[in-house]
Amino acid sequence: MKNNLFLSLAMIGALACSAHADIIDVSGPLSSAGVSAAIVSAPADMRDDAAYNWAQQGFNEVQNFVLTQNIAVDDGMILAGTRINSHMIFLNSGANGESIRVTHNDVTWSFDGEVLGVMGDRNGELEALTNDLLGAEGTIYQDGKLKYRGLEGRDDYEVLGNQLTIDMTVTEPGDWVRVITLAGDPMDGMTPNPEPGTIALFGAALAAGWAVRRRRVKA
Repeated sequence: MKNNLFLSLAMIGALACSAHADIIDVSGPLSSAGVSAAIVSAPADMRDDAAYNWAQQGFNEVQNFVLTQNIAVDDGMILAGTRINSHMIFLNSGANGESIRVTHNDVTWSFDGEVLGVMGDRNGELEALTNDLLGAEGTIYQDGKLKYRGLEGRDDYEVLGNQLTIDMTVTEPGDWVRVITLAGDPMDGMTPNPEPGTIALFGAALAAGWAVRRRRVKA
């Protein structure tokens, strides 16, 4: 009886853990600084020059969260009621305003959930508008948009299902990109669960069933 109870509790615990859709993998070449991309814990401070690195890094933000309002992403809108997870990918070379050029291309991030949208606009306005709603607990974020905080120039990304492949080249400031993925309902074993209605994304293209979304950022 005790063994059965232990197994039941373990199964419940496993299901509860699976409800948190994380970044599950990252792959790709080294950056121009010779460093690999990495999954990290949420930094205490994500403002410019506070958190810096020499290769792309990603961390999880709010998890299994039902949107209380519509949110804009690069290619459209995700409706209130959709259950989502949020993640941040960033490359920010140097500290204290140093201008050091680092390129890190063809990095593929894999998530435990379909990518619904990306916030990578040039000045980081979409990110700034959702920091209070989607940011990691205890992390300080940039207060308002910052010129060139998002993707510009040769930066680029491609979405395929639960994967995001991204190119970043930075000097000062770096690049910060928020990625929104579809979460499941912890009560139904991670079944995708948009609540209460549909997901409005990417206009007619999504309705037509396209699988790959690619965005070239114009200079």
